[in-house]
Amino acid sequence: MKLLFVILFLNFCANFINCWLAKVPYDPEEFARYNISTEDVQCFSKSHGLNSMSIGEVKPLEKTCGKAKCSSDRTIHLTGCGKAKVAPPCHVGPGDLSKPYPECCFEIICP
Repeated sequence: MKLLFVILFLNFCANFINCWLAKVPYDPEEFARYNISTEDVQCFSKSHGLNSMSIGEVKPLEKTCGKAKCSSDRTIHLTGCGKAKVAPPCHVGPGDLSKPYPECCFEIICP
């Protein structure tokens, strides 16, 4: 019984807890290029439509299901939905970008 639980748990993790992670390091040249004061803004990136961020601030990513968070070392940590692999008769349904991460991620649908 314990082995069955472990197998089911691992299957759940393999199918539902997939995500991607990335980080945008602090770039003083980008701050200078856009004339951004490091006293007023802790994190800054033009990618994903993030622009200026304060430490601890979380913003949604543009055109994808994910979020960005500004950390105390001025690094922006990005998190988004991963890939899902399911066996028939299940299938992967579309996500809903009108919802916040992770509710916007794709949905695994089983009849």
